[in-house]
Amino acid sequence: PMPSLFWKVLAFLEPGKEDLAAIDTNTVKFLDDLAGMKEGVTLDSIEDYVDGYLGARGRDRSPPRWAWTNRGEFVEHVLGHRLHEFDPQIHAVRRGLGDVVPVPAFAL
Repeated sequence: PMPSLFWKVLAFLEPGKEDLAAIDTNTVKFLDDLAGMKEGVTLDSIEDYVDGYLGARGRDRSPPRWAWTNRGEFVEHVLGHRLHEFDPQIHAVRRGLGDVVPVPAFAL
């Protein structure tokens, strides 16, 4: 079956965190944990993840500079990026399918 993260974008719907969790539970769990942390928690794993994320991000989606005080903004940015990182490919599929099926029918 096609992941909901894919078909929702294909059908002009907005994907949510639950759609990302269906294909990437580790990132969603990490973001939930990060958003709910209290100050004083060991940050080694967070720094590793953040460094990895910053190294892999697209040029057009610069994240906020990572800091403990803006972790909520960082979490929202990463979530938004992950929810829409496949949009260009999905839009290409939609254009291709649109040659066979009327595009407005995707929203049914």
